Amino acid sequence: MDDIQLRRFAVIPGAPSKPGRERRRAKRIRPKEDLKVRLCQIAPLEAVDISAIGLLIEHGTPFKPGSVCEVELGRSGHTIRLRGEVVRTFVANGGGSHPGIRYRTAIQFLETPPGIFDLLPELSEEPSEAPTPTPTAD
Repeated sequence: MDDIQLRRFAVIPGAPSKPGRERRRAKRIRPKEDLKVRLCQIAPLEAVDISAIGLLIEHGTPFKPGSVCEVELGRSGHTIRLRGEVVRTFVANGGGSHPGIRYRTAIQFLETPPGIFDLLPELSEEPSEAPTPTPTAD
């Protein structure tokens, strides 16, 4: 009979995590102003962050991954509609001003209308860091 060896691994609090590869394909932002979100005719939903290709929302009712829904985004009287697919839904940390269980759902847009940059100009803003000067040969 083969011996079975068990090893126990522990998480060390405060230890730096192993740097991973950045998976994001587009810049994400937290909306600077109020952004109204409606998904599958359910509103209001809270936008946690948004990019040109997707959206993370917080809400009280879970959505089924794989569902395709109409997404409506609105701000300052300007509204755009697009289709999105629910990529994942998970239970968010509780607390805050919302009673009960809260969920977060990641939506991937199936198309990106040009109007998204008019609705959310901060998506096209460049980072505020100054560029690093390129050394010149003398």
